[in-house]
Amino acid sequence: MKKVPSYLKGLAETHARSAGDVQRLEKVLIEVNKKLLDAKAELAACDRLIRKFDTRLNPNLIVPINAWMGRYGKRGELRKAVCKMLKDCAPGELTTLEIAWEIQLTFKLDFQTTLERRTWHKNSLGRTLNALHDRGVVERLHDISEGPNGEVGRWRWKSEINTLDELRAQAAAQGVGTQQVPEEDACSVEKDCE
Repeated sequence: MKKVPSYLKGLAETHARSAGDVQRLEKVLIEVNKKLLDAKAELAACDRLIRKFDTRLNPNLIVPINAWMGRYGKRGELRKAVCKMLKDCAPGELTTLEIAWEIQLTFKLDFQTTLERRTWHKNSLGRTLNALHDRGVVERLHDISEGPNGEVGRWRWKSEINTLDELRAQAAAQGVGTQQVPEEDACSVEKDCE
């Protein structure tokens, strides 16, 4: 068997990660578009009712409310939402950006500026993810040993698999096929990895 050059292996891994990002972000985009259409329909319905009940009122002059500041519902709701997202995706991973978009949709968060969004991303969401990591329930899949390096943050729910049968069942649930390697082949694979 011909050995695969490391640059090609790295390129294939980058391709696989990018393809995964495209799939996940397309799902987010579909959900965002659906929620946008729903919100526009509700707004139009409200406008019609306002005009029907009082023709003197102009709905276009009503100032939008951004009443989300510091509100995720009851205490701990942000953490619960992040946990649910990561559990639902397990054993897969989510990027910090994907989590941020989903949280924005779930809690109807709106930011006036990019800086405001970036600050929320770093303070509220970043602290929540790091706290979950510190508690040992979330795995950080990106390297932070040298500080911020521009790498996309990747997270996943910490697996509680104790046996190979549990691992096979989880793989099957995600649509991933498995096969048992004969012991003599397993030894040669281990030698290749040394």
